[in-house]
Amino acid sequence: MYKIVAIGKNGVRVNLTDSGEEIVFETYEEADRFLINQVDENMLPSNYEWSIIKA
Repeated sequence: MYKIVAIGKNGVRVNLTDSGEEIVFETYEEADRFLINQVDENMLPSNYEWSIIKA
């Protein structure tokens, strides 16, 4: 299981959620595809460094 997290320029860590529920992916590849899609569609703030970690 994997999740996407972000570290803000101020050092604050944020977990990716949907309607208050943390989004967890079965595989790293699934999380990576989701993250790439969100970046391509400019859906994620650019002032964060996004990464995928084991849940």
